[in-house]
Amino acid sequence: LTAVAPPPPILSVDLPPAPLFATTDLFFTAKASFSACATTRSPVAYTWYLGEAPVSSSKHLITGSGATLSVPAGSLPAGKAYTVMLQGLQDGSPPGTVEREFAIRASDLVAQIGRGAKLVSRGRSLPLDASPSRDPDFCGTPPCATDPGLSFRWTCELPGGGACRERAGARGVVEIPRLGATALDLSSVDTEGADSVTVSLVVTKGVRTASAALTFPLAAGEVLDVGLSLSYLAKDGQVPVSGGAQMVVLGQDLLLAEPTGLVTSGDEVFEWGLTGPGLPAGDPRLENPAVFPFGLSGGSVQMNLGSASSILQLGGRYSLSLTVTKGGVRGVSSLALSVDMPPSPGGCAASPLRGEALRDIFTVSCSNWIDDELPLEYAFFTGLANGTDFSSTPRSYTSEHGVRLAVAGVWHRWAVVYDSLGAATATDRISFQVADVGG
Repeated sequence: LTAVAPPPPILSVDLPPAPLFATTDLFFTAKASFSACATTRSPVAYTWYLGEAPVSSSKHLITGSGATLSVPAGSLPAGKAYTVMLQGLQDGSPPGTVEREFAIRASDLVAQIGRGAKLVSRGRSLPLDASPSRDPDFCGTPPCATDPGLSFRWTCELPGGGACRERAGARGVVEIPRLGATALDLSSVDTEGADSVTVSLVVTKGVRTASAALTFPLAAGEVLDVGLSLSYLAKDGQVPVSGGAQMVVLGQDLLLAEPTGLVTSGDEVFEWGLTGPGLPAGDPRLENPAVFPFGLSGGSVQMNLGSASSILQLGGRYSLSLTVTKGGVRGVSSLALSVDMPPSPGGCAASPLRGEALRDIFTVSCSNWIDDELPLEYAFFTGLANGTDFSSTPRSYTSEHGVRLAVAGVWHRWAVVYDSLGAATATDRISFQVADVGG
């Protein structure tokens, strides 16, 4: 008799949840099932090939082995389509093959006007700085080198929405040089008695655009040149920008706000403020040292984001302001600050809910989670219901995880879902009834 080779394993590939960006690590997961005709189910050896179609063992950008293919951030240029090919080989059977296509989307541009909205004199020049603007595919984390692909366009408007016009001559629309660092000469602008001007910035690269705007209050006399900067004392120091505001995540970190452009001599008076939803000016909760450990009257201010949930609302947009007085001259600056909402309102399902220790794979699958700050990451937690210890997986873009449980008993499994800024939501715990093998 001639032995018949068993059929190849039936392969599938779990792609990371879309959209996919060049700025994030990507993880592809292999799965294998077997034909009902298969008499043996020996381990499957996986080989990966990834590149632009068509992909083969001799034409690829990335290769790997094992049940997971990891692709580091920056490995795949944005704006292209790719194919990942998985081959699975089992002893005694021909190889199985499966291909999946996916696209790497170009990241959204970030437009930001540096130093915040500040009080400016009608008779002076207003410096304008677009250097915080960037293409995340060119520079993931500031500070960034100059990106020659970015172009800038500035416009000036009065409170009623009309364009700023020149005082003299034909009163033409004010033109601001299209540079990353430029200035608006307010002495040449007919402000028509308005108490502010709004400067808008449009950043362009290819077909992508992003915009930002700041409103600058005007003063008739001399003012102090005061800007504002915001940074984390932990993490990577940078506070990201989204929707025209600097996004902060409530948690265990300190937020540092400092004046910029101000030459201090020691006789300045500083007054900080924070207003927004449920937080009027002068709210006594601002005096809480658990939130502001050094108060609101120093040359800088620190906010404890671990305690700030007592005054800040998730999803709220706030104004952080600084007023500096020196010798009767005043300077004012402010920044828009938004509190990141954690992912919602999805859930997780499990299968099977009953099974045997060391044999069955207990899987938790999460779906329908949404957030403005993509992509989402998932970490999975496992522990005995009557214990205090649990294990966890590293954060990844895979929304499903299965594990064999070691001993009989009631087990809990759950997930924590993170957005790209780190805001997190923990799911409900799912109970599993695990029996001894053969029990």
